[in-house]
Amino acid sequence: MAPRTLPRVLAIDEFKAIRDCEGSMAFIAMDWDSGQIHTILDNRRTYKLLGFFNCYSYEERCKVEFLVMDMNAAYDSVVKKAFPKAQIVIDRSHIV
Repeated sequence: MAPRTLPRVLAIDEFKAIRDCEGSMAFIAMDWDSGQIHTILDNRRTYKLLGFFNCYSYEERCKVEFLVMDMNAAYDSVVKKAFPKAQIVIDRSHIV
């Protein structure tokens, strides 16, 4: 079950999933400030991510100020739709 609130700074990424996951890559989101995992989803497809984050109210999604991610174009699309006020921060380790 997902937490009822979203963090001020949300970091997202994907990782290689195990065989029983729906997709080959899974999705992880964490609270950047606390370092705590917010959620892990067994699929990173855009429609799955939008479905998950749209379960939060518009007001709650607007509380996310920054979204830390790599340069994945699909994530850019999700962020702009689901988090209308969040500024995107590209993770330095993905730039180097």
